[in-house]
Amino acid sequence: MDGTLKSIDFFIGVCEPGCLDIYEVLRIQDHQPLFWNDHLQRLENSMNIGLKTSWLSQHQIRQKIDLLIASNSLGDGNIKLEFRFKQNGEQHFLAYFIPTRYPSSDQYQRGVSCCLLHAERTQPRAKIYNPQLRGAANQLISEKSVFETLLVDHNGFITEGSRSNVFFIRNQQLFTAPDETVLSGVIRKKVIEVIRDLQLPLQYKSMHYHDLSEVEAAFITGTSLRILPLSDVESSHLNPHHPFIHQLSTGLNALIERHNPPQ
Repeated sequence: MDGTLKSIDFFIGVCEPGCLDIYEVLRIQDHQPLFWNDHLQRLENSMNIGLKTSWLSQHQIRQKIDLLIASNSLGDGNIKLEFRFKQNGEQHFLAYFIPTRYPSSDQYQRGVSCCLLHAERTQPRAKIYNPQLRGAANQLISEKSVFETLLVDHNGFITEGSRSNVFFIRNQQLFTAPDETVLSGVIRKKVIEVIRDLQLPLQYKSMHYHDLSEVEAAFITGTSLRILPLSDVESSHLNPHHPFIHQLSTGLNALIERHNPPQ
């Protein structure tokens, strides 16, 4: 916190009301942050949208992350970076390991369930903490015993997950929402790279929730998830074994291995 290592017993993990919290979540693999430059680019974009400026250079942020990793016995996990801007003018930087929820091999094989939440982000392109949306999503996920909830905008179009991006497969074509309507997930970006490498058909078009019955398959992407197939959304059953999903998962894993080769 602000350059000082703190015991977790003295760590302030909750941003107070009225505080603007611009954040980023990194996946640490073999003691190294995965897709580091992409996360820094997204952090800078969030700062610009939030009309804020980082007082730390990219090199300084990396030094603090390396110190955090070296000071703990965790070579793999997720680290959250936060820039907190308080109403009284105080500014704080925090970096800390967060609980991770990596899907099980069974969930990758069988897929997971999702429900719908009629809500949308006010600033979808920026990673700015929204406690109201996060709270509503967590409550719905708990009530319906699902893995994730997909956000539906005021026109009835599914944009993204509450903490993930989503792709649909319909008529042997891939669909994902237009870039300007969603948070630009780092793994989403890498999946699109793989789609282009494989020359698979991709449309930047949101799926209306009324058309879910015509969807063949779908998957969500995220820092912890990578590519996770869906088994159903509400009452619509999907194919978690669609060939596109297998091709993309294989391609993404190869890309990750090239980026972070085994030590």
